[in-house]
Amino acid sequence: MKLPKLLKQPNIPENLPKDAKWLAGEGAGSWFVFLKMNESVLVRRFSPKGQFECENTYEIDINLEDNFKMDYPSHCSVISIIHNDTKRRFEAIL
Repeated sequence: MKLPKLLKQPNIPENLPKDAKWLAGEGAGSWFVFLKMNESVLVRRFSPKGQFECENTYEIDINLEDNFKMDYPSHCSVISIIHNDTKRRFEAIL
């Protein structure tokens, strides 16, 4: 069985900030938007066309202005980030 190709990064939808992070998937993909709160980070996930899918809060200890990219698994309960060549996994604060 041949798997679909990774969905290339589309243009960032107008309703998302220019620093939204793209995570390509096989035939799909998602945008992630990071919003710094007091001691935590609100992460919102959007479809390729910018439709809101879900959000959750995480304790992320990296500078959000640093260069990082999304990795798998990343959904509404867990996000994975590659920062300084190191993969980090963060679980949602319940």
